[in-house]
Parts: sequence; C-alpha cells; structure tokens
Amino acid sequence: MSSENSKPQEKPTASTESNSTTEPKTYVEETNELLKKDELDKQDLNKIEDIAKNILNPNNENPQMNEYINSTMSYIGDVIQKMQNTNDKDATAKEIADDLTKRFENWANNKKKEIEEQKKNSTETSSSTTDEKSSVSTDDKSSSTIEKK
Repeated sequence: MSSENSKPQEKPTASTESNSTTEPKTYVEETNELLKKDELDKQDLNKIEDIAKNILNPNNENPQMNEYINSTMSYIGDVIQKMQNTNDKDATAKEIADDLTKRFENWANNKKKEIEEQKKNSTETSSSTTDEKSSVSTDDKSSSTIEKK
C-alpha cells in the first residue's frame, strides 16, 4: 500500500486551479464562480454535473443518483440552449415553465397514486390477517364447546 491510500480524505475541492501558488477551489467557490457568468457553456455544465455527483454520490455507490443527475443536467443544458438561441425570451421562458409545471404535476399525481395503492394494499393485508384470526378464534370456541359436552 502506498502512503497516499493511508491518508485521511480531505475536504472536496474542485480540480481547477488558476495557478500553482493558490489553493484549490472548493465546490462552493467554483460553483459561485460559474454563477457569475452571463452564459454557461457545455464545459461549465459538465463542471456543475461533476460537482453534483461528488457531493450527492461521492463514493459512486448509487448509480441511480448518477442517472438522476445526468438526466437533470441534460434537461438544464437543453433549457439553457433554448434560452440562448431564442428570439422571444418571454415566450420561451413560458414554454419552459409550462413544461416544468406539467412534469411536476405528473410526478405529484403518480406519487399520490403510489401512496394510495400502498395504503390500499396495507389495508387489504391487515383486514385479511384480521379475518384469519377471527376464523381461528371461532374454530377454537367450537372445539372447546364440543369438548365440554
């Protein structure tokens, strides 16, 4: 084992440095720097995606989280491109807002249905267990009555 493997992990830092005498930037510093720009390009979006993955899934243990991040960043990239290439920013912004609203409403409705299904299944399971207990206790009473005779 090399000595690098035995070192404790340091706070996450961004990989870019402006020169060799300065400290590496933290994720917050690099993100704030990106936010100061008027327009983001593909390289900037890739940096943000890498930062998100390093924060939300630092050990790369959850591939589903990476899929969510990739999907979200792809959507954001498409939206930014749309806004940068449009002649009517107001109409494009409304179109994007309507799309986000529709997506959220679909997600919320699906989540609501999922919760209702879970409650329904939970209720059915508990009532069938109660019915089984009732029939067992009735059977027990019948057999005890027979024994008394």
